[in-house]
Amino acid sequence: MGDHYVPQYYLKGFSIDDSIWVYDKEKGRSFNSQPKSVANERHMYSGKVESYLANSIEDPAKAAIEAIRTQRDLTPDLRHALAKYILMLWKRVPQARKRVATMMPTVVSALEADIVEKIDHLSTADPTVKGMAERRKAEVRRIFQRYSSDPPPAIWQRSLLYEGRQDAVNALESMNWTFLHSSELQFITCDNPVFFFAHEGLRSEQSELTIPLSSNIALWANRRYSSQLNHAQATKQIVKEINRRSAHNASRFIFAKEDESWILPFSLRGSYSLNRIK
Repeated sequence: MGDHYVPQYYLKGFSIDDSIWVYDKEKGRSFNSQPKSVANERHMYSGKVESYLANSIEDPAKAAIEAIRTQRDLTPDLRHALAKYILMLWKRVPQARKRVATMMPTVVSALEADIVEKIDHLSTADPTVKGMAERRKAEVRRIFQRYSSDPPPAIWQRSLLYEGRQDAVNALESMNWTFLHSSELQFITCDNPVFFFAHEGLRSEQSELTIPLSSNIALWANRRYSSQLNHAQATKQIVKEINRRSAHNASRFIFAKEDESWILPFSLRGSYSLNRIK
């Protein structure tokens, strides 16, 4: 079994008796499985990263998720733990790895230009090292070209360990949170379950983030509507909108508690119309 990029505890919220339905967009098929057997990849994380995710991110958030699933309010500590969990879930999935790889050429180009400029400066100050400087610049270009075309896995893995200034966590915590419950329609989830409008991030007045937390509960975080209700009943339209977001975000797999005839064809759509939640 490989490393889980979507935690098993999370997936159990979309299962019945340890049974979960999987919809494979790549192969166009559905099948029944178990949370322990899906959303994992061999050698995805180093031992250090795996330990950090399990002990520092997942374990502290379990109590928060359990509180939400039993409709209890979150303490400030649990809210903070859940915010960290959600943002790490956005960073740890295969789609995030692709996102980092896509950004690499731009990052590499800037670093390469900076180093070459410094070498040129040294060469100008001391013309006797010009020959060596040219060799070093060629070496720098070869190294950065290799990193740009084939980024080492360690670069992405290190980004998971770097918490920085916690700006994103603080931004998510400062949003208005409402846990939406559905008693009729089920929420589905996927291998990239955290949705927000990327061009707005989390600090804009229009920012909005959603993540299903079980088959009948989803978090809606926004800055437009301030509600005294921590828990509210979701309309059918809202459930369908959040499900569209999950299908849109899915890299390959969609997960559901119950097999329904609409889910597989829905998962195979080429595009989805995404709307604001009101």
